[in-house]
Amino acid sequence: MISGIENKNSGIILDCQICLEDYNIYDKKPIVLDCGHSICQDCCKKIFENIRRKCPFDNSDLQRRIEQYPVNWSYIDIITSKYNNLHTDYIKCNKPLNTLPNYTEINSNEGLYKGQIDPKTKHKNGEGKMEYRDGSVYTGEWKNNKKYIHL
Repeated sequence: MISGIENKNSGIILDCQICLEDYNIYDKKPIVLDCGHSICQDCCKKIFENIRRKCPFDNSDLQRRIEQYPVNWSYIDIITSKYNNLHTDYIKCNKPLNTLPNYTEINSNEGLYKGQIDPKTKHKNGEGKMEYRDGSVYTGEWKNNKKYIHL
């Protein structure tokens, strides 16, 4: 079970649902808990600093030592392959972002977002590009401020 799958949207969430930071292969690897939920390595470490060691989603007990919980490499493979496919498809469509309806540019603590927003909620929704402060870039689809890749 991959915790980031959203059945109603047929998409995959690319970030930890606890800290809301992107999964990566360094310090934010998705870790599979006993119950099947995945959270990032950092959040898993924080849970194990507490006496109460329970899954933050379903409250099930976490019985093993932290180093015994596996990395969800399948999840990372899905994110990587789908991101690469989407990124290539988006570039091929050759549609300038600034011609899309509800296009805006938002400069935030994260970086510069260029793309569609929901006029009511002001959330990133639709096609967009985020240029993060660390130099990384995400180009693709957004739903309710979350990066989405359709499976």
